[in-house]
This record gives sequence, structure tokens and C-alpha cells, in this order.
Amino acid sequence: MHRDVKPHNVMIDHELRKLRLIDWGLAEFYHPGKEYNVRVASRYFKGPELLVDLQDYDYSLDMWSLGCMFAGMIFRKEPFFYGHDNHDQLVKIAKAIDFLDKLLRYDHQDRLTAREAM
Repeated sequence: MHRDVKPHNVMIDHELRKLRLIDWGLAEFYHPGKEYNVRVASRYFKGPELLVDLQDYDYSLDMWSLGCMFAGMIFRKEPFFYGHDNHDQLVKIAKAIDFLDKLLRYDHQDRLTAREAM
């Protein structure tokens, strides 16, 4: 697990068209069932499990961070989730996921209206 995936830790090699993940100082090998330190990663890229001090996390933590990076690039908002502390960060994540869930309903009658979305 890298545990600190963020834009500043991704280098771009334009010639070879490759991305390189750098700064492995917080990395750990994953062992199922092991508890890990939650004081890793940058707040804006932390998975919800770290924000609630869950020590039994895994490498999916890095995938959350990658998702935050992609959301920031797609929506041109960096960082995508900008909380003032861990609690505020978790609230912003929950609100964004809830909002998208209500917009992206399969049944068109269950979706938010434009007025409700505003």
C-alpha cells in the first residue's frame, strides 16, 4: 500500500508516456487482518476509513485517493473534496456521493429535478 497517493506524488514521463508514483515513505506491505496507522495520506485524498480512524484498511485506500485525483481532473477542482478537518472532509464526501446517487438513478422518475439539484 502506498498510502499517500496524490498529484504531488505522481510524476509524468512525457517521452515514454508513463506515470510514476513516487515518495514511498508511508508505504507498507499489506497483511490481511493487520491494523495500520491512520495518520497517513493527505486529508483531501484520504479514504473515509481513515477519516473515522478505522485501522483495518487495505490497498483500496490508494484506489480512493486515485479516484479523488481523477475527480479533481475531470471537474477541474483541486482538491475535489476540501474539508477543513477530518469530520468536515467526511461530511463533504457523504454529501457529494448522496448528490450523485440522487442524480444518477436508473428510474427517471426517481431522479432529482433541476430545482431540487440546485
